[in-house]
Amino acid sequence: MPDKNSWSDAYCKEAARLFAGRVCFIGLLASCTPGSAHGGICVLLHRLLPDDFKRYRGVADSFASLSPACGFLGDVRMVRALPPSDFFHFYYGTTPLLGRLEDLLPRPGAQEARLAVLSGAGALQRACCRNFIYQRDMAELRGQYKAAVPVLQALHFTRTGSYLSTRAELSGALHGADSLILRNEPALLSGAAPLDCFDLFCETLLAWSQRLISDFSPPTP
Repeated sequence: MPDKNSWSDAYCKEAARLFAGRVCFIGLLASCTPGSAHGGICVLLHRLLPDDFKRYRGVADSFASLSPACGFLGDVRMVRALPPSDFFHFYYGTTPLLGRLEDLLPRPGAQEARLAVLSGAGALQRACCRNFIYQRDMAELRGQYKAAVPVLQALHFTRTGSYLSTRAELSGALHGADSLILRNEPALLSGAAPLDCFDLFCETLLAWSQRLISDFSPPTP
């Protein structure tokens, strides 16, 4: 079994051996890299066969104590079929271990970023509204602020064409209400925010997501 400093090389070699020339990409989804926002390891094949999932399970089990949990096995067609917002974050938020996404997939641009902002803001608005009115759950609110980070990444991309993969990079680039959302998130995750600030933190997230929905929604006929 490889040590924790060499598991990724060993993982790539084992996956390449198992699928015998069909591996075209292996990568870490964003939160498996320091300071990022998502999670998991993905393996893409040129062509996915029905029994590949069962065969791949042995590789995942062998490296379970060393490699990041979750992620997926798929092929290029499956990734290309993702909703535009999911495709945007997958493309820019995945760190390659083997292969290059730019050799396999079209590069997402401003339109995909706008859809990622709108989709993410809509999901946050619904979840935070439910929580504010019915659940009043601080743990749920922490998760909603964590889910706001990919929205901030897409929002920054719409303005600059640059995808910032870490919170540290985002922190230096955001201002105003966007910066406040990013500052609130670690305070909630660490438990530093007082429990009696639940309403304030909810209202802040609701107002921010509502503004994005208004700004990024297509004009009504």
